[in-house]
Amino acid sequence: MVVSCLICGGITYLGINYQVGTQLKEKYGDNPVVKEHLGEIVSATINSKDSQAIQQKAAFKDYIVYDVHGSKRDGKLIIQQGEKDDLVGDKGLLRVEAGDFDL
Repeated sequence: MVVSCLICGGITYLGINYQVGTQLKEKYGDNPVVKEHLGEIVSATINSKDSQAIQQKAAFKDYIVYDVHGSKRDGKLIIQQGEKDDLVGDKGLLRVEAGDFDL
């Protein structure tokens, strides 16, 4: 039973990350700031630890941090949570070594 729960949890986690990656590519894949700094979005996963940390700040209560692997380099997208079926919202910023950039 424990193994079944772990398998179901893992499949759910992978499914959510796949869905998030797809929505991030659709909403931010053509964004000039993302293209300049990351290139094409190859993959994205939720960063739970960084999300919890950033949500401690009042201005970022509804934000999720995604680790993004791009064709040029990696970075983080800090995106406001979406509503209903949209996991990814319309407000956010890109965090790379060079700093933070509004999207």
